[in-house]
Amino acid sequence: MKLQPAGSWQVENLRTSLYSVAPIDVASAKWWRPITGEPSESTVLKEREGLMQEQGPWRGARLVVATRVNRVDWVACGPRPDEERTAPSLPGIGSFGDMLSPFSKLVKTWLSMPGCPEPRRLAFGAVLLLPVESNEEGLRQLQPYLPKVEIDAEGSEDFIFQVNRPRVLQMADETLRINRIGKWSVVGLRVVGFSVEGSELFSMGDDRRQYALRLEIDINTSGDRTEPLLGDLGGLYERLIETGVELIKQGDVVD
Repeated sequence: MKLQPAGSWQVENLRTSLYSVAPIDVASAKWWRPITGEPSESTVLKEREGLMQEQGPWRGARLVVATRVNRVDWVACGPRPDEERTAPSLPGIGSFGDMLSPFSKLVKTWLSMPGCPEPRRLAFGAVLLLPVESNEEGLRQLQPYLPKVEIDAEGSEDFIFQVNRPRVLQMADETLRINRIGKWSVVGLRVVGFSVEGSELFSMGDDRRQYALRLEIDINTSGDRTEPLLGDLGGLYERLIETGVELIKQGDVVD
């Protein structure tokens, strides 16, 4: 089997994380409206936990902004709570090709805002699914993505492979070491229904499953850094995304 186009992968979630140099005033950290142009569906402040969370519908999915004392996470995930699915399906919110551009544009707008916290660390992450017919087909499809690993497609189950292949990025203002983490697996979603008879609830599970390759990527700058990242944050963020896209398109590339 061969590598599939990046647009063939379905997005389970997209994430951007910023770790700040200085503590963030959580109570006043409201990013949703300035970035989306609309009020959030819900805003929750948990002062004891030091957490502000804003969320709401976004492009048919759910967008969550979670701000802590030293970290901000932007996450596109799904589905919306008010959506009803007619049948169980893989937890996707759209194709990677359709979702990446608007999500990255949103984050880059935020990074360029005067009120954006000064970062010491930046990360781009994603969880992606590539539908297949069976566990065996999934393992065969996984083989070209992991050329250094010999996969026994017929005799293996519960396959997971994770590796970090660090890389050095040469930016205009400094040289950065980034982590390039990929976690590969094959997952199966069991189709389960329920019936109600009087006051009793009965499971109607069967052996039908929907299978997919699952790729979790986490591309991030070093966690040991304490001083601010220099230069163009939007440009650095694009480089992190490009590194993640390389994993999706080419698999586990060894420099």
